[in-house]
This record gives sequence, C-alpha cells and structure tokens, in this order.
Amino acid sequence: MIAIPRNPCIKFLSRYCKRNSRITILQGEKWNVQLLRLSSTAVLPEKLEPERVRRKRKTKTKDSESPQEDLLAYFTSEKQRNTLGSFPRTYFNKKLNTPNHLYIADETVARNIADCVAASSSKDTPILEINPGCGILTQQLLRVTSQKIHLFESVEEFSKNLEKIVSEHLDRVSLKKEDLTALWRIAYQDKLDNGDRVQKLLDGKLPKRDWTEEPNARIVGAIGSGNFFKHLVNSLVYQSSFLTYGRCEMFLVVPPPIYIQLTCSKDAGYLLYRYMSVLFQIFFEYEFIQKVPRKAFLPWQHDYNHAKHNKLSKVNSIDADSLYLVRIAPRREAYDLCSPDDMQALWFFVKQNMISRTNRVIPSLEKWIPYCGLRLISQKVSPMPMRQDGENPRNGELPEFVQPCRPISKSDHRQDINIFTQFGDLTPSEMLSLFQQFRNWPEYKQSPFLSLMENSLIKMFAQDQDATTEDQVGGFVEKPAAAEDDEAER
Repeated sequence: MIAIPRNPCIKFLSRYCKRNSRITILQGEKWNVQLLRLSSTAVLPEKLEPERVRRKRKTKTKDSESPQEDLLAYFTSEKQRNTLGSFPRTYFNKKLNTPNHLYIADETVARNIADCVAASSSKDTPILEINPGCGILTQQLLRVTSQKIHLFESVEEFSKNLEKIVSEHLDRVSLKKEDLTALWRIAYQDKLDNGDRVQKLLDGKLPKRDWTEEPNARIVGAIGSGNFFKHLVNSLVYQSSFLTYGRCEMFLVVPPPIYIQLTCSKDAGYLLYRYMSVLFQIFFEYEFIQKVPRKAFLPWQHDYNHAKHNKLSKVNSIDADSLYLVRIAPRREAYDLCSPDDMQALWFFVKQNMISRTNRVIPSLEKWIPYCGLRLISQKVSPMPMRQDGENPRNGELPEFVQPCRPISKSDHRQDINIFTQFGDLTPSEMLSLFQQFRNWPEYKQSPFLSLMENSLIKMFAQDQDATTEDQVGGFVEKPAAAEDDEAER
C-alpha cells in the first residue's frame, strides 16, 4: 500500500489504474491522502472524485403585502398605517438610489407644503399636481385653496383613491393618467414625428399668458428626476413644451444633490458647477423654503455608500435624511437678457466652453474670432454694484457653495480678465455678459462658431433618434469630460 498526497497528478494515476486492473485508488476517510493498493482482485470505483456541490442561486423574493418593520416604526398612528394600505405593495420593499417618483405619505408634511402653495397662489391660476399618489397632498390643497386642481398620475394602483376624490369635487379636480415628470420624453417623441402629445396633454389645463405677466399656473409635487430640470432649461431655450403657455411657478420637493448642483457657485468645484448650473441660474429664479423629512416619502432610499473613489459621495450624503421644498419660476426678463433668436447660441456657447472648466477664455474664443483677446484685456469696465445675496434667511441651512438667487445682468463684464482666466472662474452673470460681447463683435456672423453650432445640433438630433435609454436622451448628472480637469483641481 502506497500513500501519496492529493495533487494534480491524481488524474494521471486514475487513467493508469484503468489500464491495470491490479491497482485501485482508495480515499482515506481520516487522512487527506490517496492510497494505492495492489490487489489481484481489484475493482475500480465508479467515482474517483467527490461530487461538486453547486451553490443555490439567489432567487428574488416577492414583495411583501404588508409594510416592513422599519416603515411601521416610523408611521405609528392608525391613520398613517391606513395610508400605507393605499400604496402598492412594491413600494414597501423597493429601495432605490435615486428614485424618479416620490410619493408623500405623511399628512403633516402635506399640510406644510399646501400652506406654502396657498400663501403665494391666486384664485385664477390652476394647480397641476405631479404624482399625487393616494391623494394626501390633494386633500390639503382642497382645504386651503379655491382654484382648480389637475392631477397627473400614471400608476394604476392609485386610480381608485384619486377617482374617489374627483367624484367628490367634480367642479374643481380632474385626473389625467400620465406622468408629468416624464414630460421631456413626451416632448422628445413630438420632436421625432412632429406630434402634438404635449399640447393634447395640457390643453384646457394651462391658460396662455404673456411671458411678462403673472404665472399662469402652479406646479406642485415631489420630483427625483434630474431630467425634468434639464427639460425646463431646454423648454425655455427652444420655446417649447409647457413654457409656451407662459411662466409656471413651481413648488417642488427635490433631493438635495439635484438642488445643490443647480444652484451651486463656482466655488463648488468642477464636478458640480457645470453648464446646467450656469444656464439654470441665468433663466430661473429659485428659493429654498424648508427641509422636509425624507422618510415621509415613499419609496425609501438606500444609504449612500461612501466609497473611497466616489467623488460625488460627499455631495450625495449632504442632508441625506431630508428633501428640499423649493420654489422655482422662470425669470420675467429671461428673453430681455437674451433674445429668443440667440437662445440656442447661448446654450451652445455655455455648454461647449464648460465641457472642461479649465478651458481658458481668450484662447478658446480666439479659435472662433482671432485676436479678440486684446479687446477683452484692454476694455475699460466700470465696477458693478455689489451683488445682493437675496432675501432668503433660510439659505443658511444649506452648504456654503449653494448661493441664493441673484440678479442677472448682460453687462456684468469681468474686470480682471487675462490670458489665464478660465471659464470655471466666471459666474453665470459674467458668462452671459461674455456671450453678449462675443455676439456683438462684427466677425461673429462669419465666424466658424455658427457652423459648428449647426453641425452639433444636427449631430445631437441624429444621436437622439438612436437613443434607447433615459441617460442617452436626457441624462442630468454628467461625468467630467476631460481628465486634465480633474488633475488641475487636485
């Protein structure tokens, strides 16, 4: 009898034993060895190696029909738990990193939101509620306001409760089974086939008013999708979608990362202060009202993973337990700051130059108009009055790099511009002023800027036709386009 350790040669010995009937391989039960026994009546074993045990595949468990323990621990009263019974069971177990649809489940929070809307609304402006869910906020709006309320809800499970509210208030409430947060997708479909889906959706609900008049409607709801805000900017630039009816005032509950990126200053860093931040602050007025608890909205959200190499984790973790109630409205003087014919040029000018914040102003502009840098350096600029921080006492609750809404001027020229000035150093008002200077130079109409803009718009439209995912069509949070931008900041 010969004892040998386990090793890769055991397969070779097995093959040899098959040829020689006098050699048998046995496995020791106590010792981890292989035994070779010589026998005149040896019989080969059927299985020389132990069977491999396959791991069971993870199977998806069905969503429970009752709320989880953590939900029941937060919603303690009987009325709150009855409200949970109105939600589809999928919202009890589903936790997402960035949910696009948020549904209010706390009556106290709904009452606070309704009071804020009622304080600034007039009797002749309808209210459009986004994602009313089981109708908690709708009931509070009916209590404190007197105007018509139009509900937009696409989830079929909420239809029963909402139809009951409509039947009780036929003269004030209407229901449309459509997702208003995905208005950008509907407008995109209209662009592809020249349809009128947006018009059919909003006709009879949004009165048309002149841009300089008071807001024609109030949009109320909770939104977790950044694509909605990108659609706001694009609607104003291209004079399309619901902004063709007039200026809509919005009272929205949004996640902190979205609001922080839209309203941050140039001191926030290259990952946040991008072209969308500049355009949003140029075109829109905004106001932070208050924080509301995140757990008052379903579905709940996963805790952010503070990965070492995730540069946005610090931003995503700011006020992770809260949502921001904010007021947003297009500026009344938006088309005075930039004429409708130049809106697309301004959009392309900001987006092209903010691809990398380390792009230098003078070298970039001289690619389109040679020797224009001398005009910027030698210009005599009268000092602008001190910018006021705006009247928003609650803004102290936000991070330092989130700035309150400020006036925008098309003559706010930067005083110390030089060959080293970068686009990331300009404020939104200074960026608009720089574009107006560039637009008024006599070489502008013959510059390659216009042909580059037209080619880029055609290319973008062609790419949109092939787009199949939400990120391809209208993603909001962008990755830095240039590696040197990262290194420069470090």
